[in-house]
Formats: sequence, C-alpha cells, structure tokens
Amino acid sequence: MNEVKKFTKGNYVLYHDWYLDDFGLKKNTFEIVYKPTRTHYPFFGNLRVNNYNRSTPIDGDDTSPYTDKEYEEMLDEQVLKVSHL
Repeated sequence: MNEVKKFTKGNYVLYHDWYLDDFGLKKNTFEIVYKPTRTHYPFFGNLRVNNYNRSTPIDGDDTSPYTDKEYEEMLDEQVLKVSHL
C-alpha cells in the first residue's frame, strides 16, 4: 500500500492509500480507524473521473489526494454511518 493522505479529526483517522490490482491498475482504498479501540472501517471514497483519449494509457483510479474539505466530508459521512452500528 502506498499512503496518499492521512486525515485526523477527533478520535477518527481517515487513511487514503492505493495499490496495484491483479491487472496492474491503481486502485484507491479508504479506511477510517477509531483510535481508542483501533477499530477499522473500510469504505468506498467519493468517485472522481479521469478524462482519457485514445492515446492515453489507462492507469486505473485517480490516486491523487482530495482536498482537506473533501476528506473531512467523507470522514463525517462515514462516522455518521458507523456510529449507528
């Protein structure tokens, strides 16, 4: 895994990493970790679209960092979901 961003808010940490899948394409992974109990919650991040043309090789997911505001929105949304479990 290659870390793209680690975003912390309160007791939660959002990790954005990427890896190469079986076809050699880059794939994003997102996970939030609740610090006191070290509970991990994987989730799908917000989608982004790459624009390609016929001469551009397909590289997989866009693994560039999101803005801090986008990370905060993703984290808040996921914390709301897991707090009801």
